[in-house]
Amino acid sequence: MAHANETQNSGIALDVVVLTASKVTASLSVILLFVLLSHTLSVPDYGSFRQVWLIIKGFTLELFALGIPISLFYFLPKLAQGKRKFFVVQTLLILSSLGVLAATAMYGFSGLLSELFNNPRLESLLKITALFALFTLPTLALEVVLVTFGRTIVFAVYTILDRLFLLAFIAASAYWLNSIEALCITLVVFGFMELSIAILIVRSSLKHYPIESRTFNIVEQFRFALPSGVASVIDVLNIELDKVVISSFFNVSQFAKYANGAFEVPFLGTVGASINSVLMPEYVRRHSEGDYQGILRLWHKAIGKVALVFFPLAVFLFVFADDLITLLFSDKYLESTVIFRIYLFALLPKITWYGIILIAIGYSREPFYASLIALGANLALSLTLIQLIGFTGPAIATILTTYLVSLYYLHRIRIAFNENWRAIFPWRVLMQVFLASAVFGVALCLPLSLYYSGNSAIKLALGGVIYFIPLSLFFRYIGLVSESDVDLIREWIKGWRRHLHK
Repeated sequence: MAHANETQNSGIALDVVVLTASKVTASLSVILLFVLLSHTLSVPDYGSFRQVWLIIKGFTLELFALGIPISLFYFLPKLAQGKRKFFVVQTLLILSSLGVLAATAMYGFSGLLSELFNNPRLESLLKITALFALFTLPTLALEVVLVTFGRTIVFAVYTILDRLFLLAFIAASAYWLNSIEALCITLVVFGFMELSIAILIVRSSLKHYPIESRTFNIVEQFRFALPSGVASVIDVLNIELDKVVISSFFNVSQFAKYANGAFEVPFLGTVGASINSVLMPEYVRRHSEGDYQGILRLWHKAIGKVALVFFPLAVFLFVFADDLITLLFSDKYLESTVIFRIYLFALLPKITWYGIILIAIGYSREPFYASLIALGANLALSLTLIQLIGFTGPAIATILTTYLVSLYYLHRIRIAFNENWRAIFPWRVLMQVFLASAVFGVALCLPLSLYYSGNSAIKLALGGVIYFIPLSLFFRYIGLVSESDVDLIREWIKGWRRHLHK
């Protein structure tokens, strides 16, 4: 039994590493896309493209998904083999229908959105890209289907190739056509190709599953999905509200500078998301067995491992923010540095998504309540601080709201698990990791940042060597990095090598 549990945990951990690596690569490709366009487009043109990207990726897809992909996480692992195929097909049809509504809404409200974002050019651009929402919505189910069916590596490879091809398509369009309209048309063409490939992958994953039942209560699916879906929409509003406020109060060029600073570092944002995707079925299983302490142990362990990556990178990037921003986006976006540093503070409590624990044990409405609190606080703070402070006000409001919501979630988790504040979160481990990261950052990185005035790329590379290597050895010395962690990394590398050689 112990050997079986060890094997299962090893498989889960490997899935986490593989999925995380793919999502980090995918996120890096998006950053590279913005880097490329920052250098090739004028600041106003780049700002217009970022507004189109924000409306589609940030708002439209989340709004019209209605939480349906999240419902797959909850229902699919519980269904018998003969019911899974029909449930997946039903979900894809729902998402396709919602995609039609999303495209129609984008086209119809393009004028209103253009006024809201203080950019007259935006109306025509949104009309061009409306079909991208139609093609993209059904693909949101792909991750859940493949992870649940044990095909995490397939999804990882798909994600990496998908993003690399997107980068290649946009780069070619920007180089040869040098037009925002052409970039939007390229997005639509790419979206159609993405959907076609996703359908083929899902079809391949389902071909061995029989259809023993053609019924699944669609009302039950929507009843579960809608609270989480509405919460996700409100979460996105909370995340992107500062950019909307900046667009309303400043011109498109200032928006471009703010957006380049207000981005989520790939290594920090995708690690937690990947762990959530892989561990959600395990949380649900342990809840069905009544193993609440097992859920907490697994959650705490995941948080501790994320912190070992998250906190050191946050400290390192805070120290070298000036060099990173100018290296990536050029001196035109130097104003983005202060926003980037503020956003690093906002990322600290995002070491995990707290709502996933509550969803796993059946409290699917809690994320909705938390999101309402966050939206109200964020809106009030953003509108107040932009008047008092100006350009940096909405970013500071984002930080304050993030900490507030995290505390609310922990309070609700504490009540649901009948635990005290000390037991509900791995405070001691997180404090150790943060203090070690900060001390090493001040001692090793700050002098280099202040007194070395050479090439930014060389400074970042040198800083990485003198910071991460000693810090990693220190983590290993005090036991925060275990032998099993080292073995897992080796196993992951060997697994990828075997997969690439096939």
